[in-house]
Amino acid sequence: MPETDRPGPRTLHVADGLSLHLTPGDGSASLVVLAPDAGGMAWAVRLAAQAGRPAMVLQARDGTFPAAAVAELLPHAAAAADEARIVIGLGAGAQAALDHAGTLGAVGVIALAPRAAAGATVPAGFAVGTAIIVFDPGAPDEAALVAGLTAPRDILPVPIPRAEGAIPAVLLASGALPEAITAVLAGDAPRAAMTLRVARLAAPRMRAGLAARL
Repeated sequence: MPETDRPGPRTLHVADGLSLHLTPGDGSASLVVLAPDAGGMAWAVRLAAQAGRPAMVLQARDGTFPAAAVAELLPHAAAAADEARIVIGLGAGAQAALDHAGTLGAVGVIALAPRAAAGATVPAGFAVGTAIIVFDPGAPDEAALVAGLTAPRDILPVPIPRAEGAIPAVLLASGALPEAITAVLAGDAPRAAMTLRVARLAAPRMRAGLAARL
């Protein structure tokens, strides 16, 4: 079905500054996506279609994830999601995904292009089977945040150089995310990380950038 013909996501619950949605699809949702804005919501809808898995999407109205609103909506997300679920966060949602994955009972986290989020901290009891952060080492703020998040914890960093702020788009265009999601659900962190690491070779914009530098 062409993407323009697909039904839109269904709103399930709303809290202060956040809303919880379910993307179209058959079966239970094994993906929980934390989207910092409407663009992140559109990305999550495309990912769910590409992966053939419905997704629960926690969308922020202004790019932040207030603790009280997250606490209000997480039980609804957990109740509606599949028992084997992973959390994917974009931008400010990446740090929030690491923060709340344990509460969601996730088997893994994929954090993409993390951005500092007010009030978001990874708790000392952070415990998820597989946790991966994908980032651009050439973006100083991003690299510094990743260094702080991964140093004391078992979180696997996956650098994608020269992504120019487009890591979610690069990974979606590469078609690599479904395989990485399957690997995370299986607890195979090395395979998931390698799949994401080489994805830039399949993404059209990254291939074009490489050709321009040759």
